[in-house]
Amino acid sequence: MSSSPFEAAASPGGRVVIPAPAVTPPPFPSEVREPLLTPRISSYRSQSMQPPSSWEAGTHMVKSILGVALLALPRVFSMLGIGAGSICLAAVALLAYASLHALAKASARTGVMNMSVLAREELGVTGQAVLDMALIFNCFGMLVVYLVVIGDMLVGSPGEPGILTQDCGSRRVVLAVVAVVLLAPLVSSTSTQSRSLAGASALGVAAILLWAAVSLILFIIAANNGALSHMHWWPKGHALIGHGFKSAVELTSLLSIMLVAYTCHWTLQHSMQSASSVRERQAQGVSAGAIAASTATFLLISICSYGVFGNATSADVINNYSVETLSKLLIPELAQAGFFGIRLGVLIALLLSFPLHASGREGMRMAPLRTSLWQLVFRQPLQGPGLYLVTYVTLGAAWLAAAHLSDIWSVLILIGSTAGVLISLILPGLLSVGMEETLTETRGSKIRRQGGGLVLILFGIGIGAAGILHLAMYAGKTPHF
Repeated sequence: MSSSPFEAAASPGGRVVIPAPAVTPPPFPSEVREPLLTPRISSYRSQSMQPPSSWEAGTHMVKSILGVALLALPRVFSMLGIGAGSICLAAVALLAYASLHALAKASARTGVMNMSVLAREELGVTGQAVLDMALIFNCFGMLVVYLVVIGDMLVGSPGEPGILTQDCGSRRVVLAVVAVVLLAPLVSSTSTQSRSLAGASALGVAAILLWAAVSLILFIIAANNGALSHMHWWPKGHALIGHGFKSAVELTSLLSIMLVAYTCHWTLQHSMQSASSVRERQAQGVSAGAIAASTATFLLISICSYGVFGNATSADVINNYSVETLSKLLIPELAQAGFFGIRLGVLIALLLSFPLHASGREGMRMAPLRTSLWQLVFRQPLQGPGLYLVTYVTLGAAWLAAAHLSDIWSVLILIGSTAGVLISLILPGLLSVGMEETLTETRGSKIRRQGGGLVLILFGIGIGAAGILHLAMYAGKTPHF
């Protein structure tokens, strides 16, 4: 006899009774899960797309890390020295990995892969609002820095020429043309083809690696010609005497610039190969590989640029690669080619970031910026004409800010000491501390998890306080080291 629940059964009275199938109640609203900074967890499946592979995920994360903050790291090394700079960079890299580890663990345990939703469920509505405001400030600030650097390369900065001549117009006009002709179409694209975006990321990373190779070649040539600048290993001790508090604030504030470079937490979704489950170990492996590769690139470019340019290293190191400076190491023809080649290569790397910025699937800067801004103001999903409205308004505001800025140093410190510490350290630390204990978690694992979260929170508070104090009290003053 069949035991199917739908089989008719005879009652004592001869009537046939068909049992009703069991109905599973719908999930509560709090149980709905969404992918990291994307609208629906089944988005890959609904569009018949394959989720990004580990290689693609790593490439996106490396490209996100090797962003515009890299241009300020050589100056950080010129101030800290090779030894102190390398130690601080390694420490910030470890903090970034620990925070990504905490974020991946929280997503794996809760099933929530949207940073904003995760903050709401674990930290409450206030935590979600703070995160959304931090994402908006971080992404908008970095968009402004991107435009400032593009202006430096095309028009030039005070005392340094750019690729274009003065006949092409003022800085404001050139940036307006770039924003309308190049950036607006790129950030308006809603294409989410994983392979195309992976190719853009790979090409951008290749351009940065080519610059790193050129920096190494220039360093070797300068060393062979005896033209290498004197490089110190540590901050100058005699200059710190009598300026303890000021020097401590200034030294610690430099960590905020390093932290900005490693703020890539919205790209964590690329380590999720399955749209229905979160693979914590895979996410951690991708994060570790991306951070290691990016840190090696940071060290190579920073140390080589410091050796070539010395204490004259600019906050935007691209400005140091002038024809006049390169002519001291290369023949005139190669110096001219290097001047244009390095600027064009870095410019291409920056422009290739903007399709990623626009793609909600790839989770780069423009997507979390406009999504968080729209939801914070209107409390509803971003779609339809609103997507283009918030995109163009944001781009116009970024152009207006970039047209009046000529230095990225203070902007990077401000971003790192406010939004950067919240996104990269404090929020992951709070998630790690407040995460619910699982049945398989040992007491030792719980202590390590909560202790690591407290470390992230304390470092975030310390770096943030130092950066804000520096901007409030010592901005624009010559450091004592």
